[in-house]
Amino acid sequence: MTGEKINLIILKECSDIGNEPIIEKCMEWGILKREVNCPACAKDNYISKMKLRKDVSLLEGYKWSCNKLRSKNKKKRKRCSFSMSLRGRTFFGNSKLPIWRILSFIHLWTKNVSTEVMSEELEMSKATVLDWCSFCREVTYDAMMVRNKKIGKKCSKVQLGKYKFGEKRCNKGKVVEGQWALGGIDELSGEIFMATVEKITSETLIQIIQKYVESGTTIVSNLWKELDCLKEEGFEQLKMNNEMNFIIPDTGSQTLKIDAVFRAAKTSLLRCHKNNEFFSGHVSKYLFDKSCKLRNLNPFIEFCKEAGNLYNPDKKETDPEII
Repeated sequence: MTGEKINLIILKECSDIGNEPIIEKCMEWGILKREVNCPACAKDNYISKMKLRKDVSLLEGYKWSCNKLRSKNKKKRKRCSFSMSLRGRTFFGNSKLPIWRILSFIHLWTKNVSTEVMSEELEMSKATVLDWCSFCREVTYDAMMVRNKKIGKKCSKVQLGKYKFGEKRCNKGKVVEGQWALGGIDELSGEIFMATVEKITSETLIQIIQKYVESGTTIVSNLWKELDCLKEEGFEQLKMNNEMNFIIPDTGSQTLKIDAVFRAAKTSLLRCHKNNEFFSGHVSKYLFDKSCKLRNLNPFIEFCKEAGNLYNPDKKETDPEII
């Protein structure tokens, strides 16, 4: 359920009360953790929960601190003095923006507000807005493309389709540039997946299907020679020829639903295909929106949960991918 009501006024009022309420809300939404392990103790194979302590020198006035007694190489026990900012290793990272303003940005971004409006309403430069858009797409990419949930199951059908997002010269003729995408939709649940591909080959398509579709699922597609080996990979297959009919006569199967998905995606991603390097990030945002709508979830709260999963202080630090 969409549940809690959230808007810019509520976020600002929550922040005006003091640091504690906005921090508590962030922990409730999952973008900040209530418990964080000490990385210094972890290096010596100790598990120690750090405590949240006040520090007026920091922006939010709090830091994570550890004072556990531990010994290294059976030497004399020594007290750990490791500490890090409340923002350390989180989505808020090294940003100097107030947390309420970043949350306000997330709120507008999940509502697909234009970058011009976000820049004006939040008093951010255009460059800063574009940077934060990239950070947010990194979260949806991790949720929808990296830690994706497979669709389909045995005895269910997934309609499969491919589409090239691109431009036509003088609005006619063949597409001369763009980005290929392979997509599928579960006929029963309505869950979808979409993945970008550089080149349509049998090996590439099989790898994507294995990643996004459960084994044993029946794949409904057009007559693609690249998918002739699907049965060998553990999938059932129903083929149809759109040039002759739009429904397989014997089974009633068709690909109209995935065609509709691509038509809708084409409208949403109209201007995003021009930069192939970032296109996957835009696709992940589209999938995230569709997933929240299908499951009747609040996109803001769901995004906070996913940001907390990706930027988990207990994970090893890795360089984020710019998307």
